[in-house]
Amino acid sequence: MKSDYLTWEKGTFLTEKGYLVRLEMKLMRISEIRIEFPEDNHRGKPIHLHIDGDKGKPVPWVSLEATRQFFFQQVYQRFVFIFQYDPQASPKRMFEHFKESIETGKKHIQPKNLLVSNNLEAIYRCLTPARLEIFTCLIEKKPNNLTELSQILKRDYANV
Repeated sequence: MKSDYLTWEKGTFLTEKGYLVRLEMKLMRISEIRIEFPEDNHRGKPIHLHIDGDKGKPVPWVSLEATRQFFFQQVYQRFVFIFQYDPQASPKRMFEHFKESIETGKKHIQPKNLLVSNNLEAIYRCLTPARLEIFTCLIEKKPNNLTELSQILKRDYANV
């Protein structure tokens, strides 16, 4: 199913009672319905990369090692995570964007790797020491996979 998002926002908020809540809102316009098969290994098609279901982009072949490095570079670019403090962020503003999208078609698309909060305590509660250790390791050590990450952190694979 091909979709066109009008609104896609997420935020983490601290309630008056001190509960940490995460709100994610998606509103999409469905333009067509079709059945797709994920198979993409037919002959004659050059090496290519799909991101978020696009039609695919060619990837030049240099070597196995260059392809591996390119792959992990793409992964790191897509999975960098940003915590943003915005004192104006609120569930009310998210619902206002939602309503505006319905009424006017105006888009409010938040990057997938962005978490916005109007409360620093909410951000700090999301950034536990264990999560910060994983983020630091990913940036500094650049492990090739989860097994390597768990070995570097000296943690069980299931806890990474």
